[in-house]
Amino acid sequence: MRDLIFAGGGLASVLTALTLLEAHPELEILVIELAPRLGGRHTWSFHETDLDPAERTRIAPFIVHSWSQQQVRFPAYTRTLDVPYHSITASHFADVAVKRLGDRLRVGCEVASLDDSGVTLASGERLEARCVIDG
Repeated sequence: MRDLIFAGGGLASVLTALTLLEAHPELEILVIELAPRLGGRHTWSFHETDLDPAERTRIAPFIVHSWSQQQVRFPAYTRTLDVPYHSITASHFADVAVKRLGDRLRVGCEVASLDDSGVTLASGERLEARCVIDG
């Protein structure tokens, strides 16, 4: 029996799983994703000040583009924000997550149902866990 299953391999689920594994490597965690690859077609962007230093360190491997400032433009107004701005692309997110999660990740798995003690896949396979998070 696993400690934790994340049903959904989005940004929040993957980052939470990796954070938990960093703090408690003994945990048996599984992330299940319906799509054949993590991340879809998303690009996530954020200002450096959105995260505290520990969070920035944790997310740094996922960052693919960074800018020292950002210019915001409206029809009658332009403003430069002197705060670093970062982006994570879906493909880079997937590459990093797959390497870090390894066999703790299953893609291409449709969840038929879930409850507080596990997940049943569309194939009929039942995966038991102490905790299930619908991500």
